[in-house]
Parts: sequence; structure tokens; C-alpha cells
Amino acid sequence: MESIVSSLSCKHIEHNIKLIKGPQDSGKTKLILAILASIGHTLCCVVYAPSASDIVGILNETKNLNMSHDQYKQFSEKAIVFERTCDLGADFGHMSAEKAKLI
Repeated sequence: MESIVSSLSCKHIEHNIKLIKGPQDSGKTKLILAILASIGHTLCCVVYAPSASDIVGILNETKNLNMSHDQYKQFSEKAIVFERTCDLGADFGHMSAEKAKLI
């Protein structure tokens, strides 16, 4: 996990990792999209979901943000998709909201 965080760290900003967790249809995707819209394509982040198709769904939803085609292309090309739960899910699966802040 630490290697993932350090590889994504932005030298010009301090970053925090938060866990966004909730039941189906609780607004998690809308929250992620609001964060992406406010920060734009300069964002350094990892988004983990139970399946790669969920990540693709989030990327497709970002098309509705006010990004130019070039910004969207640049943003989506930086996406890291973990295809197996054990790639990252084990680390996040046991985290409580209080322990989600890693840095």
C-alpha cells in the first residue's frame, strides 16, 4: 500500500487517503464525481471498487464533467484498475472510517 501511495504522491501538495464506503445507491459515485469536478485532471488518486466494470462506470460518468476531450483523455489514461480483490481490497476491506486516513 505504501508503494502505491508514494508512486501517486504529488510533490506540490500534501495528500490524504480517505475511504468512501456505503451501501448501494448511497451516493458514493456522485461524491467521487463532485471531487473530480472540483479538482479536475490534476488529481492524483486511486479509486478502488469491487470490479473493473465499476471503475469503467466511474470513468464514463466523468465524461459529464466540464472537462475538454483532451483533459478527459489525459485523466482516463492515468487510471489504475485493479482487477482482483486481493490487489488492493484486502488493505481497504478491514479499514474503519477512523483508520482510513493513512497520511
